[in-house]
Formats: sequence, C-alpha cells, structure tokens
Amino acid sequence: MSSAFIIAAGLCIVAGGFLDYLKVPLESKRRIYWYLAALTMLFAVLAAYPDPATILAAIGVMLIATVGWAYAHTPYIRIRGTIYAFQPLHKNAESEGDSAKLQRHEQIATPPKIWWIIAGFGLAFDVAVCSSFLPGREGFSFHNDRELILYMLGFCLLFAVGMGYGEAKFRYPIAQGQRLQFFIASVSSAGLFAVVYLSVYHLTSKATRHRDN
Repeated sequence: MSSAFIIAAGLCIVAGGFLDYLKVPLESKRRIYWYLAALTMLFAVLAAYPDPATILAAIGVMLIATVGWAYAHTPYIRIRGTIYAFQPLHKNAESEGDSAKLQRHEQIATPPKIWWIIAGFGLAFDVAVCSSFLPGREGFSFHNDRELILYMLGFCLLFAVGMGYGEAKFRYPIAQGQRLQFFIASVSSAGLFAVVYLSVYHLTSKATRHRDN
C-alpha cells in the first residue's frame, strides 16, 4: 500500500511540472499546482504512516521538492501580490509594458543569484579540500585528488570565461557589482578564477570598443 502512495505522490509532482503547457490562465495554473502539492504531502504522509520520524522526513522532502520546483521553474509562488521566482522572466509573469520586456540573457536569473551560484561552487571546492585533512584522510594532493583539481579547472573555464565574455559584451561592470561573490570565487580558486575572468573581460571589452569604432 505504501508503494501505491509513493507512486501517487510522484505522479502529482510530475503533473505539476506539466502545468506550464496548459492553455489556461496563470492564476488557474497556480491554484492547480498547490492543490497537487497538497495531495503530494497527503500521499507522502500516508506512505510513511505510522512512523512519526518517517512522516516528518517525507513531508520535508516533498516540501522541498514542490516549493523548490515552483521557485526555480515557475511563477507560482505569489505572496501579497509579489511573485518569488529564480528567473526574472517568471518574476515579471504578471507585469505589463516595458518591465515585462527582458532580453534573453536577462531572463535566466538576477546578477546576485548567478554570482551566488558561482560562489557556491567555489565554497563546495573549499569544503572538499578541507575535508581531505580530517582525521583518517590522506590529505589533499595532486596524485589523490586529480578529479577535484580537474573540477576546479572546469569551474574556472566555464564560469570565468562565460561570465567575463558575457558581461563585457553587454558592457556590464566587473561581476555586475557582486564583489563579495567574486571575492569568494577568486579566493576559493587561489586567484585562478579572477585571472581568467579579468583577462577575458578586458580582452572582450577592448574588442567591443574596437568594433564600435
């Protein structure tokens, strides 16, 4: 019986993910989504019953899943007239006029969110390095942690080159003013992120000015 409730909860989550394809008003989609989220919670409780600890864990997991999905991919979180969403495109879902017209590169996320994601990757690297020095671990070395080093190199190339080029191309200031996140990413990579980002940023800015002239 618990398996059936788990499957039912999963189907509710999947159904909520497909609401965006329905040709119905946004408010109707929002209500249907949260009705499905409530059903998901109910099925999770029934699947975990009668163990209280399992019930709380199931509710927590489903709450994170439903609210997290709504925040990341939809404009369904609306509190006191304000939409809370990861993407500006969704935050402006009910706006009209110029405030709703965003360029493609502005629809992904706001600068603070993007730069906190980048800083988060750097902090994750720091945690991995520090944990290697815990008792019983061999410590950090190139021989034992090649995959981790390659991950950091990939991180620097992907984000530093991409952000440096994109922000210079659209004539944004360095890191779009997100100094703390930029500092964290730079320190976490022993300065490599800053070197790559600033090099790409200045080269792109120079090329852009030359092309305009």
